[in-house]
Amino acid sequence: MKSKKRIVLLALLLFAIVMGFESYRDRALPEQLLQEAKAAWDQHRASFGNTPDYWVIIDLSRPLYERRLWLYDPESKKVLMNVHTSHAWNSGFLRATRFSNTSGSSTSCYGSFRTGEAYVSSFQFEESKAGLRIHGLDEGVNDAAYGRNIVFHPHYWPWSEGCYMTRPAVNEVLVNKIKGGSFVYVSPGRISD
Repeated sequence: MKSKKRIVLLALLLFAIVMGFESYRDRALPEQLLQEAKAAWDQHRASFGNTPDYWVIIDLSRPLYERRLWLYDPESKKVLMNVHTSHAWNSGFLRATRFSNTSGSSTSCYGSFRTGEAYVSSFQFEESKAGLRIHGLDEGVNDAAYGRNIVFHPHYWPWSEGCYMTRPAVNEVLVNKIKGGSFVYVSPGRISD
């Protein structure tokens, strides 16, 4: 048991070091990923009352130590934020390669979402107490997300049970910008069974 704890602690230390180096580099939003998000938006445009001010685009094919969440303003065509986000621990160690729409699976889901209401998260930090519900728009792929309590919330941990966690200081800003009807697109990259 002690050796397992040591391995986990060593993995977390290595993760913290890699994230420390990685956190200084912003990544441009890849054009192919943006085109994927635009195609998904076109498919789900009718699910939104108004055109949202912001899109959140997440690339789960990238490893978790890279900044793989972009806050995008479709009107100005500018990236406003590029930050780290988690994936579910049962979806893979560094990259999410397994996905599910099933409650209790502790896996991430992908596809198109609409943000819902903000709430006070049970994961509370001095910098953020904000959580944000999301509604999956793709039948059979992510339409159980709301019932599974897949949300945005603050945390430093790199793996979740399916939620998209961001660092607390970032989370507060992100939730306040995207709550109440923003478009979220999560790209799975490659998918394995």
